[in-house]
Amino acid sequence: MKILKSKILFFVLTALTTHVFGQVGTNGEDRKEEGRPVREYNLVLEQNKLTLGGVTADAMT
Repeated sequence: MKILKSKILFFVLTALTTHVFGQVGTNGEDRKEEGRPVREYNLVLEQNKLTLGGVTADAMT
């Protein structure tokens, strides 16, 4: 029973703190954009065959 309580407590604390820390410095009026470099990325999605563990399947790469 003690292990179950520990797991539940861990899950609850993780769920609560993930939301708080996920928002730090990501948006809002205090975000500073001036002087930050602009980065551009070119992404290409392709359908290819992928083999993992000896099994080949269609995949997005």
